[in-house]
Amino acid sequence: MIRARKAADRLQEESKAEGRRQREEMMESTRREIQAETRRALDEIRKEVADLTVMATERVTRKTLTGEDHQRLIQEALEEADFKALAGADRGGGGSNGGGQ
Repeated sequence: MIRARKAADRLQEESKAEGRRQREEMMESTRREIQAETRRALDEIRKEVADLTVMATERVTRKTLTGEDHQRLIQEALEEADFKALAGADRGGGGSNGGGQ
């Protein structure tokens, strides 16, 4: 009877340990997914800012910009935009966003 009880206790502890391990793996996977989604969202925001800047500039100047004008305006808009606050949320999870301003 004592051996059976010890075996049951050991099995219970092993089950708990396995559950903790699986929970940690799931949490880490979820963290990675959140970080990846945050990076995708930031990239999309940057693209939208650039597109809006070009549209606004075209309306103001009443002309279509050359490719060189587009590139310059996009670069200027990205340099002026403060993405550090948004990127900080990604870094708060313990990792870097891989490329930021």
